[in-house]
Amino acid sequence: IDVDTVWTKADGPYIVPWAVRINSGASLTIESGTVVALPGAPFEILGSLDIGLDGPEQVVFQSILESGIQTPDIDEPSDTGYLSLIVEGGRVGMDGVDIRGQLSLVVSIGSVSIVDGRAHENDFFITDGADVEFKNTALGTTEHIVVSDDSHLSVIGSVIRGGYVQLAGASSALFSSTEILDIGEIGIFDQS
Repeated sequence: IDVDTVWTKADGPYIVPWAVRINSGASLTIESGTVVALPGAPFEILGSLDIGLDGPEQVVFQSILESGIQTPDIDEPSDTGYLSLIVEGGRVGMDGVDIRGQLSLVVSIGSVSIVDGRAHENDFFITDGADVEFKNTALGTTEHIVVSDDSHLSVIGSVIRGGYVQLAGASSALFSSTEILDIGEIGIFDQS
């Protein structure tokens, strides 16, 4: 995506069968109430991605099978929605997002804010001075939370289940009014 683009509820649902790259200076806005069907292709964000910031309806990310959309180009669609966000100096804002499968978040230099969201299975890798915030968000089984290289993670008023947290390289994590269930291990490495 090289220019500002809007996905609307009226024009949806959207099928994303391959990677989406939002270039620097461009934005993708996914409006409240929009449904996006995913087989697992990543969103690479160098510009900005705004999801559900315009209204009260949830934006739903789901599997192609769950959406019921016929997809002749995809031989065997997955029954799991998989949202992969690779943020490289870009910015992501989400409000009221229901990710009905896995959320994989890799943030380098950029920022991500997720408010009033839900994701069922998660992996978070935050590095190179990135800033990530979850507020009032239910995060299901979380395998990894890795925060490194002067990055910051804030988790406020949320729920996280399982996995391990690793802090390294002068990074920080704040967990406030957050319920942490079945956490495997917290490791702090190479802190100054």
